[in-house]
Amino acid sequence: MRKYFLLSMLLILLISACKTSANEAKKQEERPIKLIKYYVRYIEQSKELQVEAKFFNQNDSAFAMPGGVMVSDFKLEAKSLPKEGWMHRYIKRPSSCDSLYVFNYKSGENFERHDSVFFQKYNNFQIATPKISKKIGGLITWNGSSLTQDDGLTLVFEDAAGISYTINHVGITRGAQLEVRPEHLEVFAKGKAILRAVHKRSLIEKRGDTRMVRLTEYYRTPKEVEIVD
Repeated sequence: MRKYFLLSMLLILLISACKTSANEAKKQEERPIKLIKYYVRYIEQSKELQVEAKFFNQNDSAFAMPGGVMVSDFKLEAKSLPKEGWMHRYIKRPSSCDSLYVFNYKSGENFERHDSVFFQKYNNFQIATPKISKKIGGLITWNGSSLTQDDGLTLVFEDAAGISYTINHVGITRGAQLEVRPEHLEVFAKGKAILRAVHKRSLIEKRGDTRMVRLTEYYRTPKEVEIVD
């Protein structure tokens, strides 16, 4: 009788252990992620690519994904930075720039996730009016689509006096172009100037209880322009 009792107790303990193990695995598989931030930056002049992924738990604390994060055929390095906390980062120079980056990671033993970040290049970016008039303004064009409500274009001019002025445009444009308005040019010194432009796109999505932010930045090679009356 005692033998059967011991066997019964052993079976109960074994079943309990299996349930506990299964519950722990399920909790690990359903790792609660409150926020994911993806960042892709490309600097055209130096051909530098920077890719980042950050994960935040329910306490708004950044943490490193245990299994790491892959993008295409390279693995992002997990780093803990003083102000940023844990992040996964990859920097390569020289590098080309792709239109699509797929982030791949496992948040649990049997749960694999793929998140896509589309990188808009806006090819053939140019100043359609090499001489930008302080009275009339100027025009910047590129190939492809208009800017959307999720896009922004930052223009940083360094004029002939060496003073920098920034023009920020956020939102939709009328076609693949942006006017440089005369009212933005009043303080510019006449003569040769350097234009540095940055295309930005920020997309925010809610997937279940997880908020996802996709941010891309494309830094153009500086261009020379002339500011005239």
